[in-house]
Amino acid sequence: MKSQSALRVISIVLAAALLPGCASELTSEQVLNRDSGRVIPGQLLTAPIKRKAAVGEEMLTAGEYALTSRKIARKIAVMQDSASADIKHKLRTFNFHLASATLTSEGTIKSGHLYKYPRGFATTSNEPAYGGLVAPYDTPELATKIYWNWAANASSSYYTADLDHPIKLSTSEVEEEMSNSAGYQAPLQVLIYSGVSAGQIRFVYKEFTSGGRTKPDFTQDVVLDYQEGEEYAFKSARFVINKAGPAFIEFTVITGL
Repeated sequence: MKSQSALRVISIVLAAALLPGCASELTSEQVLNRDSGRVIPGQLLTAPIKRKAAVGEEMLTAGEYALTSRKIARKIAVMQDSASADIKHKLRTFNFHLASATLTSEGTIKSGHLYKYPRGFATTSNEPAYGGLVAPYDTPELATKIYWNWAANASSSYYTADLDHPIKLSTSEVEEEMSNSAGYQAPLQVLIYSGVSAGQIRFVYKEFTSGGRTKPDFTQDVVLDYQEGEEYAFKSARFVINKAGPAFIEFTVITGL
């Protein structure tokens, strides 16, 4: 009886060990930091420019005297070979194959840096996925994992799993023009001439929302003592007032707003 009981226990343990539904080779990881790129300021005006403005007219507009526009520097990684992963998860197996491509830094998770694939990809059974490769912190030019989500707009967490073999990455930075969201072209900051009287010169400073509406909290009356030929500074702008009256102002821009 004891031998039969022992055999029964061994059989149950072996059966449990052989059940395919319990094992998983993927994990879920939260995004720790998102990488939106590094802003490179544009070159600004270096030679003074003479201007004239009427009362109520914009004297200075933000970015008006930028010689080159601002840019975004983004970190990229070029795959030196195609990547593949065969991942077992419970009763299923996911097979991914990613052709060589240029990836863009997306952020970090606990296991390393995220490099986003330039387009969506799919399993061999045509299940669409979105993500890229993971390079560990201690080997930033060697991807060892794949990351993905089944939803195109997912951004807070991803599944990760080991690649069949590590993929070498060649990392560098590329610069691109900063796009203006929604094509909005109205000024974000302006300085308006309001006239001169009783030895004081007046301006109105305004900031705009992305929709073009003035924020009351960002409208400011600026009143300064007036002295013809004196240099004035407001925020990043510097200008010399050559002549100011009740209708017009003539000034020389040294640096823009």
